[in-house]
Amino acid sequence: MSNVVDAFCNLPDDAVIFEPELARMFGKCRMSVKRAVVRQELPPPFRMMGKNAWTTRMIRDHLSKLEKDARKAVFVRVS
Repeated sequence: MSNVVDAFCNLPDDAVIFEPELARMFGKCRMSVKRAVVRQELPPPFRMMGKNAWTTRMIRDHLSKLEKDARKAVFVRVS
């Protein structure tokens, strides 16, 4: 999994990642990526040249929001 983190962290914010590459980065199939979008674990893609795509910025921003929401939920449960 650290290879995924290293590969992703080394990409610039405006790098475009297509669905097959994103699936490969996470060691999953394309259907798993689609399901992660439905579960809101990944942001919705945009269409580029007829294919689902994300920028690294989109994914980073989405993950950051998920992290903040999780921290708030833990704080509320503990309080």
